[in-house]
Amino acid sequence: MTTLPESFQKRRKKLLKTSGQPLIVVGAAENVQLSSDEAYEFRQEGHFLYLAGIEEPGWVLVIDGDKGEDWLIAPKRSGYSTGVWSSVTSDDEIKKAAAVSRVVDYAAGWERLGRLLKKHGRVGTLVPHPRTFAWHGMVANPAKKLLLQKLRRRMRNVKVTNVALDIARLRQTKDDFELQCIEQAVRITVDAINSVEKNISRYTSENEINADLTAHYLRAGSRHAFTPIVASGANATTLHYKKNNSPISKNSLIVIDTGASINNYSADISRTLMHGHASQRQKDIHEAVVHAQSAAYNLLKPGVSQREYEIEMVQVVGKELLQLGLISQILPKHVREFFPHATSHHLGLDTHDPADYTRPLEPGMVLTVEPGIYVPDEGIGVRIEDEVVITKNGNKIIK
Repeated sequence: MTTLPESFQKRRKKLLKTSGQPLIVVGAAENVQLSSDEAYEFRQEGHFLYLAGIEEPGWVLVIDGDKGEDWLIAPKRSGYSTGVWSSVTSDDEIKKAAAVSRVVDYAAGWERLGRLLKKHGRVGTLVPHPRTFAWHGMVANPAKKLLLQKLRRRMRNVKVTNVALDIARLRQTKDDFELQCIEQAVRITVDAINSVEKNISRYTSENEINADLTAHYLRAGSRHAFTPIVASGANATTLHYKKNNSPISKNSLIVIDTGASINNYSADISRTLMHGHASQRQKDIHEAVVHAQSAAYNLLKPGVSQREYEIEMVQVVGKELLQLGLISQILPKHVREFFPHATSHHLGLDTHDPADYTRPLEPGMVLTVEPGIYVPDEGIGVRIEDEVVITKNGNKIIK
């Protein structure tokens, strides 16, 4: 099951139309050094993958609207990338897979692109937003910055337009192939979690659960869409807990947040499992999250504003927190002490798929539904997460 090359052509034509740019240049991610001669596991930049389907670093896609021609600039080839030390895909295979007119080697490709930049005087590309990465405590892959520098070196006064939002809007609505991939990824993920739940009593450490999830994904021909979260007891009150190595105490809740990846399309499923016997307090908080998720399903349908939906979900979760005695007033600042994240995000090639959140929901959009309640003082965290696809009349839970 692979994306048809014709799909990449259609996506690129839509992008030209919606962006209004005569020339669009999008680059692949780069390999990032881990140590010595070893790189971190490569994950392709989502927008490039959506438009070209190539899972290799260093390529540059050129979409020339005037000529109606799409072509690729090959990366610089080193002695390491000749096929002896690492596998190499031939230019003919790349050309066929991406449905482009030609593949041009690095030097000639950049000369050709330089002439197009001078002709048009403007270009659409992906402009990095360093403040976003700084907020998350990360360093961005250098590919976007390097590509932008190269474009400006070729033409110093070129007008650059960021087309990231234009691509994100296209990616929001999934086609049948994309939905099939997400559905398959969800099935594998749910099967993996169900397998863990059946054997929950035998686990003594979070890392044992993590190992079984990994084994299940590999046997199913998939991989982790993101680093899983296996958080027991008080660890579950840390939203992006990633250590996954603590002993599991008896009578504790375990939050598992994980997703398989099929053809680079993600699942993102969370379950809160009981290890031992649940206290009444644990049951009440879990039930409150179940109620909140049910309410969210009823709100999601075409035409809904996601911002208004999230505002309404603060009220929904607030009522549950009120009944649990955790707050005395349903005010956003009080609710966010125990429910600090959004209820839903878009899902696709990226687990947190880029999107225009000012755009009303439409059929074909895929979102997570993941309310949670986290009470650090009591060492209790509960999150339940599933996926829905927006349909003509409402939504359908992906199972």
